[in-house]
Amino acid sequence: MKYALRAVLLISAVLLLASCSNGNGKAVGIDPITGKHAAGWAVAGTGGAHPSAFHANPGACSECHGLDLRGGTSKVSCFSASRSGISCHANGPGLPHTVPFTNHGNEARAVSDFCLGCHQDAANAAGSKPPGCQNCHLTSPVTSPSNCISCHSKPPNAAAYPNSAGSHSSHGALNVVENATLTAGCDQCHSGLGLGTADHQNRSRQRAAALLPNALVFGALATSQSTNATSCDTTWCHGGNTAFIPQNNPVRTAPVWGTPFPVASVLGTGGAAGTSGSGFCAQCHGYPPLTASHAGVTAAQCTTCHSHLNADGLTFNNPAKHVNGVIDVVVHSFPFPGSVPAHNTAVNGAGCRSASCHPVDVAGSAYPVTRGTPPNCRACHLNSSPTTYPHCSGCHGSAANDTTPLLAGRPIGGTTFPNRPGLHNIGNHLIWDCTVCHLITDTSASHGWSGGIRSTTTQIKLVSGLTLGINSWNPATGQCTASCHTNSSLVRTWQ
Repeated sequence: MKYALRAVLLISAVLLLASCSNGNGKAVGIDPITGKHAAGWAVAGTGGAHPSAFHANPGACSECHGLDLRGGTSKVSCFSASRSGISCHANGPGLPHTVPFTNHGNEARAVSDFCLGCHQDAANAAGSKPPGCQNCHLTSPVTSPSNCISCHSKPPNAAAYPNSAGSHSSHGALNVVENATLTAGCDQCHSGLGLGTADHQNRSRQRAAALLPNALVFGALATSQSTNATSCDTTWCHGGNTAFIPQNNPVRTAPVWGTPFPVASVLGTGGAAGTSGSGFCAQCHGYPPLTASHAGVTAAQCTTCHSHLNADGLTFNNPAKHVNGVIDVVVHSFPFPGSVPAHNTAVNGAGCRSASCHPVDVAGSAYPVTRGTPPNCRACHLNSSPTTYPHCSGCHGSAANDTTPLLAGRPIGGTTFPNRPGLHNIGNHLIWDCTVCHLITDTSASHGWSGGIRSTTTQIKLVSGLTLGINSWNPATGQCTASCHTNSSLVRTWQ
């Protein structure tokens, strides 16, 4: 029994040594006989061989010293202040990284003590390698590594740059989904300049006392609905896209940085030729807006269509639907293109036609219309009023064929686009689905007149390279080449 116990202990010792030897294929610098690092591994002053080995392959050290490098099976922490009479790195060995290290913000938040293995917190001489943290950070980032306050508060809240308050606090109501760097709100006006970007790092290194050029780059919310934002007053947030949010009467003034928004709101008359009110609610859109459907609307009536407002017409029960890049109404969002399934399946247009929404059908009504004005259903449904879905014949084809596969929507009897027969009903064309040549279905954004766009013959989709399809199409001449014909290079004219 005694010898058996000794054998077990001996085997255990060998396995322990093996776990920190070259035999495991990962650990480096281990003497296979002693199970210790070879001479010269750690040397006072220069560090010896281990710094370069660590930076070349940090994972190798974790085999014995643990994933956190605080001891592991070796029981020797890489965060020791000294070892065998040699001064070490109480703050850890540091992590290898590229230079410049644009992702250092994320890394430092997670393992700031590792940074101090190479970098000192205080500033050092310009050009020092490695630089001190406060060569860029105005105050120590070590005291609060998970926040932005070493250069400015979030949002900035003081007088001096880069912590100048301006109107930053007013933008806390922006409804955007937060990102990994916690800068989603900042990115709406400083897109591409935030934490972790090269631009942010380069600006920090300059330690400028005044605003640096090109700090304003608008993001997704500010440019919603195709707003070509070049200044604050041309952003979506401030009513810059007058196609979606009509201009006020009197004309709303451009926002002034550092000037607070008014608190009170004064109701106007609304309507296409009315007044848009003034105050807080009229800063970005009329209160009520200047569209026909808002004529004479009172504050208490706002919630009839916009259920995220409270009965006072001033406050919100769902703030996430305010300043979010979308006009949210009870029935549907705006715009509401025909490619949206809910639009297509609105049985008989129930609920669409009312005094405050879509007017009674009038054939030949104008389209597109001023944004914010509900279009007449017959402005898009050219041949007949919308009925039970599917209803292709509302624009092209025969009502009798609306539910018949391959025949539904096939142009017949008309003389103009989109109901021009051409060769739709000739020969083999009758056995092919619409998408063979058009690649457009009733849920395609480019199908039908909707979203403020009138369909034209130029919207025919090419299906080049398939067994069946159009290789080329000239809408001006009505000519095409098609892979489904015997001679696919022969130019044919659509009659």
